[in-house]
Amino acid sequence: MAFSYPNYHATLDALYNLASVFYHQRRFQEAEGLYGLVLERREKIQGLDHTHILYILIILPSPSIKQNKFEEAEKSYRHVLQWREKIMGPDHTDTLQTFDNLVRVLYGQNRFEETEKLERCALEWQEKILGPDHTDTLHTLDNLAFAIYKQNRFEEAEKLFRHALEQRERFWVQTTPIHAKPL
Repeated sequence: MAFSYPNYHATLDALYNLASVFYHQRRFQEAEGLYGLVLERREKIQGLDHTHILYILIILPSPSIKQNKFEEAEKSYRHVLQWREKIMGPDHTDTLQTFDNLVRVLYGQNRFEETEKLERCALEWQEKILGPDHTDTLHTLDNLAFAIYKQNRFEEAEKLFRHALEQRERFWVQTTPIHAKPL
């Protein structure tokens, strides 16, 4: 594709939108190519630490995941994680989301020991930042338990699943008073 204004913001926005359409049409290779082109051009005019760059970097692995190109997706997510930690800080919720995306990619590669280590880190961060009863924290606790389960450590996994369930039930009863009364 040839463009009259290849680095003009509106042109880059249009390219990004077209890539998104391709992605939703399951035309992943075309989407990946356009996302990459937008990223390359935005880097030149805005620099690596611009929020547009970080957003494109987080979207870029999606077509790779859909095509089961987990190694490429892992590399992209590690890159995004590094930049988000630097720019937004390790405690920012977007950084935590990127961390979770990386864990999902590793899980897709059946790398359960590494997944477990990262889930433990994510859980520690989320308990500190979001609190132990937050739904995202409990979701991570479930993911950790599942990674342990996939390593055939059933008793340890059961304890974690039970703990997450108890936390959810306690939260549910506290926030939904009608359910706290016996029938």
